[in-house]
Amino acid sequence: MIDKFGIDKRCIEIGNKVEKELEDRFRDIDKIAEYNQYKVLKSMQDNRLTDSHFHWHTGYGYGDAGRETLEAIYADVFHTEDALVRTQIVNGTHALTLSLTGILRRGDELLSITGKPYDTLEEVIGISGDSDQSLKAWGIEYKQVERLSNGAFDFENIASMINKNTKMVYIQRSVGYSWQSAVTIESIKKPTILIMGGMEKGSDFKELTDIIKKKVERVLLFGECKKRIEKTFLEQGMTNYQMCDNLDEAFELALQSANNGYDILLSPACASWDMYESFEKRGDHFRELYGRI
Repeated sequence: MIDKFGIDKRCIEIGNKVEKELEDRFRDIDKIAEYNQYKVLKSMQDNRLTDSHFHWHTGYGYGDAGRETLEAIYADVFHTEDALVRTQIVNGTHALTLSLTGILRRGDELLSITGKPYDTLEEVIGISGDSDQSLKAWGIEYKQVERLSNGAFDFENIASMINKNTKMVYIQRSVGYSWQSAVTIESIKKPTILIMGGMEKGSDFKELTDIIKKKVERVLLFGECKKRIEKTFLEQGMTNYQMCDNLDEAFELALQSANNGYDILLSPACASWDMYESFEKRGDHFRELYGRI
């Protein structure tokens, strides 16, 4: 058969040799694929996906159980608070634009700590062009910090650039069209101090505890819900937490650990109304505390 197609035997031998050398690597890939398949199937089971979710609905999207279940599965698989899985989102730039415009408001600041973002986002942000629909035209300021020559984050400049108006820090892991190396998870990951708590809103703290155990060094609890969170932590055998009276005290304690190179993350998992008028006011308070450093 080889002779019939004019293929040199040496090419076949080299191909077979390379495949043999890569057997272990392919086996690892197969294991990862199998694990992810089980993870997706488990999420489908947990969210009770059935054939009814594949039926046509009104077309208006109201009460679309299929779409809602699909998005719940995506959020579950990727460990996010929520997800949008829509055919109306036509590409990556569109998805990023929705995220930016959905979070940022007039007077806010967007800080990119990996230099200039994708070329396709320049007009969205207002770095180039004169669109009246850009973030710049909407009164949203943009700043950026270049990575160091070795590809690492310039933490000194990042810290000096963050202020009370900094609403979002943008990290672009992909190289896009630049010659820089990609940003790895390892380069982003640092020990994390988590500040959480507030007013009860029915969160499943047991589910959160499983994630916290894997990713958080220490938890600081505040707000009226802190006792219920503590009860869940103790039931799950978790003791690396501390109770605080308010966000100011929690931040002060977190700052002591941050001096050792830890990140401080405010992710309350609770409503804000026990201490603040809104979650925006709580976020503003956190940015104010950070700005005093």
